[in-house]
Amino acid sequence: MHIINPQISVAMASYNGSQFILEQVESILSQTVMPFEIVIVDDASSDDTTRLIQSLSQSSKIPVRLIVNERNLGSTASFGRAILECKGDWIALADQDDVWLPNKLQTLIRKAVCDHCDAVFSDAELVDEDLRSLNKRLLDNSRITRSMRKAFRDGNAFGALMRYNIVTGATMMFRSTWKDRVTPVASGWVHDYWMALIIASSGRIGLCEEPLILYRQHGRNQIGANAGLSSELNRSFSKSREAYLVEANQFARIRESLEAKGIGNPSIIANFENKERFLRRRYEMRESIVTRMWNVILNILQGNYFKYGYGWRPMLKDVLLP
Repeated sequence: MHIINPQISVAMASYNGSQFILEQVESILSQTVMPFEIVIVDDASSDDTTRLIQSLSQSSKIPVRLIVNERNLGSTASFGRAILECKGDWIALADQDDVWLPNKLQTLIRKAVCDHCDAVFSDAELVDEDLRSLNKRLLDNSRITRSMRKAFRDGNAFGALMRYNIVTGATMMFRSTWKDRVTPVASGWVHDYWMALIIASSGRIGLCEEPLILYRQHGRNQIGANAGLSSELNRSFSKSREAYLVEANQFARIRESLEAKGIGNPSIIANFENKERFLRRRYEMRESIVTRMWNVILNILQGNYFKYGYGWRPMLKDVLLP
């Protein structure tokens, strides 16, 4: 299918990114399908980031709009502001320290149009600070199983995402008609998971399994790739009791946002309520051994560990740890 002049905006949040940001913007300007514009919201950088962007914008073939926050707001708020400023029909998110492969936008827009998607995301190749391959793919490192891949292919992204997030914002593009629904992002949420859940609640998210960016790992990433199963197990077993209550409250906020904006049918809202209830049970079960074992049995019978969690790992944690 030939895509005629898609208007794609690129939304980027920057903060003290002078080391890598020019390389990233240049990779965006080298796309086989050129973006309509690049919107960069800088989060009150103290280095040369804004000067470099301003200099590059003067010679850019497309508009590069720089907006500078008066004070540091954090990356989530900065991305939200950049998204709202975008004027294109599609919005592709970009991190300041990655490098896009030349066919990224062409591949994503083709996938989105052919499969009638509201959003699409892709795999990524993990690289080190100097862009040397780490011989790893982002999705493989994020525990996206065959069944989860099939769920995205079959149009059931929502069910997969209710377990855990596998959508990385740096690989994501979505229709701009969603921008007022995915913003603002509630406090405590990372923008990519929030946005993916909201879009999946009544739209279609497509997965492109081809790596389309070089996802740089340099030790200063706000959110990097997972370090593997052992790291995830250690993180799971060290999770505090209060963390479950915090997460439950976060899901309550996203449910309230959906209800306020009239997004999602009763079944979707019920799923959010069940996820919230599952997390609250995991908080409450730490009160006593009797409460814990009763809630574990209840969650097993209802299949909640596999509907709303990582499966056997949280089940094992709830059985073994107070």
